[in-house]
Amino acid sequence: MTMVIVAVSVLAIAGCDATNSANQLTDLTETSWKVEGIPKQVTATMSFGADGRVTGSAGCNRYFGTYKTSGQTIEISGIGSTRKMCPDVEMSVETELLKSLAVVNRWQVTSDKLKLTGPVDTTLVRLRRVK
Repeated sequence: MTMVIVAVSVLAIAGCDATNSANQLTDLTETSWKVEGIPKQVTATMSFGADGRVTGSAGCNRYFGTYKTSGQTIEISGIGSTRKMCPDVEMSVETELLKSLAVVNRWQVTSDKLKLTGPVDTTLVRLRRVK
């Protein structure tokens, strides 16, 4: 499986960033991210809503689903998307991202980077916080 990397954009709403004393994010609620490590002509994003919904652009189509976290564990489920066709490079990124989201089970934020991992701590998606 190809690793997809994701970059981040946090919605700056005062008081919404839950952080610990080491200034690391401890809650994904109300955050937005941009995928890293994909071709420059493709933009993929991810946002975590306070209502338990995850949404974004998978490179071509918009996607949506639900998420639950408990400590550093995460479950993303009910993933669906729009269905337009795009150039092969965008469709390839989209396919890999959506496959990865279906199996992620842990998350970790260090500084401005979010890492989503799957079975056996395999890094599946990397994201970066954007201002």
